[in-house]
Amino acid sequence: MGKPITQAEGEVKKVVAFCNYYGSEFKEPQPRELKTTTDKKGAYQKYLPTGTVYLIVPFNFPFLSIFKSALPNLLLGNVVLSKSSSTCPMVGKLTEECFMAAGFSNGEYQNVLTNYKQLDLIL
Repeated sequence: MGKPITQAEGEVKKVVAFCNYYGSEFKEPQPRELKTTTDKKGAYQKYLPTGTVYLIVPFNFPFLSIFKSALPNLLLGNVVLSKSSSTCPMVGKLTEECFMAAGFSNGEYQNVLTNYKQLDLIL
């Protein structure tokens, strides 16, 4: 699958802008104290990672779709499994290399090459 080079360049520019934004603005969620009706014990709200997120990525904006879903989840501590469209499987491999180069090299982001029949094995 392909797209005109100007559209591909535009998509990559959007990805770069998105990553720059998250890189400069992201702050790890901090526990916060909640008001309670009694003074005996304090109550806190703490944010924890959800777990594993499974992305099924469409073919039309593959890089942007992956980064917009995966990056916030990775920053919050979730693991991301990403299945790119079968029409552009190299997008997933390239994205995995990008995340590894950015420091997510402990398996936090993984590209999986599967088809719809194998979905039950992943879930």
